[in-house]
Amino acid sequence: MNDLVPCFEEETGQVILDGVAAGAAGEAALVPAPGVELAFDRADGHLCRVIVDMHPDAVDEQLAAVLTRLFGQEATAAISAAAEPGEGLRLSPEPAACLA
Repeated sequence: MNDLVPCFEEETGQVILDGVAAGAAGEAALVPAPGVELAFDRADGHLCRVIVDMHPDAVDEQLAAVLTRLFGQEATAAISAAAEPGEGLRLSPEPAACLA
């Protein structure tokens, strides 16, 4: 399973979901919507990291659609909760989100 663990970077205002690090081939970045960046392992296609820009409007409609497609219905609540003090929920990408 490829769980991604959220943490909030207060200095940048981003929620970063980190998973299994990319291998020797490195990462390939994809920006499917403004405010979200995905990083995939170039060799096996697993999702390594998700970076979500948090802004005063929190998670907008387009961003919410991307996150829901990746992680399911609980995604937007989990991302918003990660920006609050306390331990965030682990998220697992839907099987179709990984290229492997």
